[in-house]
Amino acid sequence: MNSVRYFDSIKGLQSSDLSTYTQLQINIIAKIDDKQTQTLSEALARCTNLNTLSLSLYNNNVFEAGVQGLGNALKIFTSIKSLTLILFSNQIGPLGSSDLGLGLASCVNLTSLTINLRWNQIGSLGAMNLVANLSNCPTLQILKLDLSWNQITNYGSKCFGSSLINCSTINFFIFDIRDNQVNRVFHQQLRTNFNKMKRLVKKVLKL
Repeated sequence: MNSVRYFDSIKGLQSSDLSTYTQLQINIIAKIDDKQTQTLSEALARCTNLNTLSLSLYNNNVFEAGVQGLGNALKIFTSIKSLTLILFSNQIGPLGSSDLGLGLASCVNLTSLTINLRWNQIGSLGAMNLVANLSNCPTLQILKLDLSWNQITNYGSKCFGSSLINCSTINFFIFDIRDNQVNRVFHQQLRTNFNKMKRLVKKVLKL
């Protein structure tokens, strides 16, 4: 059985035999900026055999430019099955969130996806573009999505709520959209849309 390889620095990751890893956990907190995130992303692009990746970069100084590199690295992961991205308390903005969505669209074998973008100012545009690309993941079964504290409006919630209906294979769903600019009427509309997800067995909504 392949074991999980753990790294808490970019330097350690760069100096390892990346192409042999199938399970990888990276945890770098309050240490890196855009340039270092791009360096990390270049290293990740060499992990050509991954089936599981957990990446925690929260409480850093990562902006749109840094996440663009990460989105490009995700495009390499066409065989990955389980992906966790913990990026809360950065400043990736709407373009950064959109770049993540474009990268995720290439992860066509994903079965489990966890994304935490709390406190990133992604806005409605970033939320819509992120979620719209998930319909390109035809085997996705487990989705955990935290978009709280991101200046998402009623219009944004309506659009990505409609997009999630197209993720027809999801059976377990946790969704957090608290502390945005979404009123009760649109909260109810989200619930209505999520009830249309035909294979959904369990959902936890934090509205």
